Amino acid sequence: MSFRPQSAIALRPAPFPLFFEFSTVLPETSIKARSKRLLWEIMDESFICAICGTQHDGLTTNWAFKLPDVVWSIPEDVRSEKAKFDSDLCQFGERYFMRCILFVPFRDRPSEFGWGLWAEVEWPTFKRYLELYEADGSTEAAYEGSLANALDAYPESFGAAVEIHFRGPSERPTLHLKSGDPSPFAEEQRTGISDTRYHEILKLITPVC
Repeated sequence: MSFRPQSAIALRPAPFPLFFEFSTVLPETSIKARSKRLLWEIMDESFICAICGTQHDGLTTNWAFKLPDVVWSIPEDVRSEKAKFDSDLCQFGERYFMRCILFVPFRDRPSEFGWGLWAEVEWPTFKRYLELYEADGSTEAAYEGSLANALDAYPESFGAAVEIHFRGPSERPTLHLKSGDPSPFAEEQRTGISDTRYHEILKLITPVC
């Protein structure tokens, strides 16, 4: 079996200081939201586009949201006063969010597209994530949550129910849409996307052709 390295979008900064002490208030953070809501991180190798017939080099295979939509909508000058957040965790009042990764496989190549998404969770799930932040959580049962970002490529995505699977100490949790979810997003996570569909998604998030 060939080894394919983990995508950087799926890896968390390490180590993370567990200064939360399981309180209901996150501390001040030195990590601020940047000027753009989205951040693409990893580039794929070139491929021949099935739509335009040209070769594209270095296209992104990962696309991340910097914050949950409800927090991003807060004016930037007061955002850090209203919510506490860093690159992995966010608290807005009594609402709790975790940054995760949702993989959608490619049909035409042995790799996948990674969506860096925030999931809203209940406090017990958030607390458990903190407890296991520097430990291996891969043996934990799946936790429940809901998507906290709206994707242009999947208009029905916001609020969708997801299962959250913890992983190793340096890896962000993975998200899995429910098995009975009939949405195109859930179907594509189960069956994969073609290069044509990949091109359509790229056109929505960044100019391609």
